[in-house]
Amino acid sequence: MKRRPVWRIGLLVLLALVNVVGALLTLSDAPAQYALGLPYSPVFRAATQVVWALVSAWLAWRLFRRSDSIRKFIAPVLTAYSVWGILWLAVFGRSDYDRGRLPFQIVVTIVLLVPFWWAHWRQSE
Repeated sequence: MKRRPVWRIGLLVLLALVNVVGALLTLSDAPAQYALGLPYSPVFRAATQVVWALVSAWLAWRLFRRSDSIRKFIAPVLTAYSVWGILWLAVFGRSDYDRGRLPFQIVVTIVLLVPFWWAHWRQSE
């Protein structure tokens, strides 16, 4: 019997929870965000967070059920999520702080994705 990839399941569950909390906080703070005149819709941001939460939860559930076919989607989905976050910051980040942390976020994202791509390539052999 194969072992469950506990660290991947845990990370995907954490990612789903972070996105759910982010969506709830975005919606609860929506009036203030509209008043600030942000360049994006808080509802759109919350909707994208809910989508990413559902995708992460689905991946975690499939891993928990020991579905071997789902493992090949983890690294690409996490990469898409990371690219989405970086693009969001690049497009909508207006402060000097946001622009200054963009290179750091890119480097950290690459470093964090390496174990997932390593596992992805190792399993595809």
